Amino acid sequence: MKDYHTFMGGVDVHDQLRLQRYSLQLAIKYKKYYNSLFLGLIDLVIVNAYITHNAARAAAGLQKLSHVKFMKQLHLELCQLREEDWDALLRDDGQATPTQSPAAGSGRRAIHLPLKNEKMRPGNDGKGQKRCVRACKVCSWMKGISGTTANDTSTYCSFCKLKVKGKTLQNNPQAQRVFLCDKVRHTHNGAAMSCFELWHKGWRNGTRRPASKSKLRARTPVEVCEEEVQSSSDESSGEHQAKRARQNS
Repeated sequence: MKDYHTFMGGVDVHDQLRLQRYSLQLAIKYKKYYNSLFLGLIDLVIVNAYITHNAARAAAGLQKLSHVKFMKQLHLELCQLREEDWDALLRDDGQATPTQSPAAGSGRRAIHLPLKNEKMRPGNDGKGQKRCVRACKVCSWMKGISGTTANDTSTYCSFCKLKVKGKTLQNNPQAQRVFLCDKVRHTHNGAAMSCFELWHKGWRNGTRRPASKSKLRARTPVEVCEEEVQSSSDESSGEHQAKRARQNS
């Protein structure tokens, strides 16, 4: 009993905060036990957040919040979240996505979302309509590396664009879009990823693509900085000069 009171004090306080008031697990009853268990885990997360928040305020020399004030503030902030905020939180894992918008100086981050091509074509046998598809950029690039099959997709990124030349292509949004599969087809650093995730997380929005064995020339994404474009052009010009020198010799 003495050991219990000595070492279990924190657990008792945690249980009191979790079960005394504002408990999701006690507010709703389910026939399936795992549904109630899931709400209990959410209660644990909220209580841990409350304890951590007060510890941070105490370390900063601020007054601790009461449990009810913390819950009110939490509910208010959750109600103010928008769809793009959730997407930013899901993709904010130390990678390049979401990125800063080059056209905006307000500090807002551009959101990379998978969108479906709105352009339609007649279906098979003239029945109905189907979405137009384009070659997946990642699958096409990986075909020159590992020889995998290239796939077509109707999914493209809402933000990434490809550099195009000529007024005809510049006025064609289909030519500027980066089409990427939304199915898990590849692995990066041991993690299974879809082409959409590999392009943004593994390849940093297409700026860090691995070297391809084929002679496939991919158009440069708009997000590539000027230094990278200049270095790649210098390398390509050096290769052409060396090739011409060999031919002349």
